[in-house]
This record gives sequence, C-alpha cells and structure tokens, in this order.
Amino acid sequence: MNHAAPALELAEGQRPILETLTKSKTAWHRDVLRARALLLAADGVAITRNADQVGVSAMTVRASRIRFAADGVAKFGQVREGRGRKPSVSSQKIEEIVRATLYDKPPGEMHWSCRSIP
Repeated sequence: MNHAAPALELAEGQRPILETLTKSKTAWHRDVLRARALLLAADGVAITRNADQVGVSAMTVRASRIRFAADGVAKFGQVREGRGRKPSVSSQKIEEIVRATLYDKPPGEMHWSCRSIP
C-alpha cells in the first residue's frame, strides 16, 4: 500500500534550512528525522516509502507534512502544547524553593546546599 500524496511545496529558502538540519550534529534527533522526511516529501516520495527510508511511521510523516504546511520553519523545533515529558516537580514547589533560597537561610547554616533545600 503506497499512500500517494502530492509533493510538499517548499517556500524559497526552506530547502537549505532543512538540508542543514539533516546534517546537524547538535540538533534534536526528532528534528533531523523530521527534516529528512520533509525533504523526501518535497521530492515527491510517497508517504510509506518516505517513512521506511527515514525509519518512522507513515502517521509521523503525514503529521510532519501537515504541521510544516501550516507553520513552516517558524515553529519547526517547538513541541506542541500538551506534548512531551510532564514536569516532575510542580511549579508551586519550584516557587517555594526559589523563595526559600532567596529570602531565608537554613537553620544553623550560612547558605543553602542541595541537601538543605526543602
């Protein structure tokens, strides 16, 4: 089954940005894969073949195409709201720690250490 889709249209200057990303040693791995998939899509490679070549699912390629068509490179590396790892420390606890370290001293100590932080 070959999910045919029209070639992805790239605006002027987008191809060099995506090509640079695919060669990056410091970019997030997911962004490098997304850039590779988008370049293949721009070259007219079918979604399932594209997914096989990049090593992701066809749904990932399809979602990347849709998101790129809507946002371009402006929001390329951003993780959408509600996605990604959830914080392990609540924002209330973070505020409490910051307030304590800025305005209080631990009992019997001159300054806070990682062990004395609440």
